[in-house]
Amino acid sequence: MSSVEQAELRALVVETCARSVSAVLSGSDLNFSRCIISKPYFIKWGDPPLHHAAATQKYVYNQAIQDSEAPRIPRVYDCFDQDTITYLVMEYIETSPTRDATYFHQQTANAIDWLLRLPAPPGAGVGPLGGGYASHPIFKEWTAPMRFSCNEALEIFLNKVQFRFRTFYSIVYHRALVSRVSSGQTPVEPHPDYGRAACVYPVRHARGKLHS
Repeated sequence: MSSVEQAELRALVVETCARSVSAVLSGSDLNFSRCIISKPYFIKWGDPPLHHAAATQKYVYNQAIQDSEAPRIPRVYDCFDQDTITYLVMEYIETSPTRDATYFHQQTANAIDWLLRLPAPPGAGVGPLGGGYASHPIFKEWTAPMRFSCNEALEIFLNKVQFRFRTFYSIVYHRALVSRVSSGQTPVEPHPDYGRAACVYPVRHARGKLHS
């Protein structure tokens, strides 16, 4: 793609997304989404972390085109910033509807299995390619507070969080226990897994045991 073609594509992408937002604001389209199909492109727009998503998808795409058994991965055409918005432009893959649920589920499982077997690129840490912080529900606001160079670093962090969580819960529980006893109420026993359930899952995930 030449620089002129790239400039024209970017202008078209920004205009297409702006029209979508205007349609929602005017009430003519109530299905607001930050994903748009504009054949032959599939466009996503949002925050700068989309650059990391683009880098990851490029790596997966390059791996897939070398493997005849790989699922079809959309090619990334461009990822750029305009004003305060990041735009990710990728290939739109046409799919044909199927009523065979078993076939659909099997194909989905095969694609997930292929992704799980995909080797990480050299020097990759925990999180998106190209830098950035890991994103997962176990972190506050879904974003890791720091970058982790490997699974072991993430596990050390989670174990420290587990200790702090258990200590905090223990203090809160014992204060509540003293309060109930002093007021003549029946003490309430803590759940046997208190302070543990929130941290066992991510530690096991970091060690890769959830996929065995």
